[in-house]
Amino acid sequence: MEQIKKFQQIIEIQHYSRETHKSYKFHIQRFRNYYGDNITKENILRHLHYLTNRGFSASTINLTRSALLYYTNKVLDKKINPEEITTIKRAKPLPKPINADIILKIINNTPNLKHKIVLEILYGSGLRLGEVTKVKWMDIDFVAGILRVNQGKGNKDRLVKL
Repeated sequence: MEQIKKFQQIIEIQHYSRETHKSYKFHIQRFRNYYGDNITKENILRHLHYLTNRGFSASTINLTRSALLYYTNKVLDKKINPEEITTIKRAKPLPKPINADIILKIINNTPNLKHKIVLEILYGSGLRLGEVTKVKWMDIDFVAGILRVNQGKGNKDRLVKL
């Protein structure tokens, strides 16, 4: 039990969210129910293989991997190279498009001009909401019809058609 207390202290010091803390603790406990404190690369792989065969999602398996590597490397001071235990690719289904008539109704029924502009930029350019909120007037080239996105996802800059 001493390791669990150490885990809780370390994860709190590093300001992980309460949900991450709860999830990691759950997955560590589930592993320990089967393998005790015998955390090795082979046992982690065995456990992930077991979860895969039981039909758990890629997200759950990747979360379990992260929790066990965190616990092993940060709490137990054993060094397992994360690259030796690969993550599972998650399926990324294409989003279902919304009918253009519905979008127009939403935009036209928005009384606030600022909100209307945000919705039009979101829909017309495909920006993320966080990217739209950072747009400044100097980022818009009305003549060329181009919008500069500064520090978008991955802290990357890009140009999009307005």
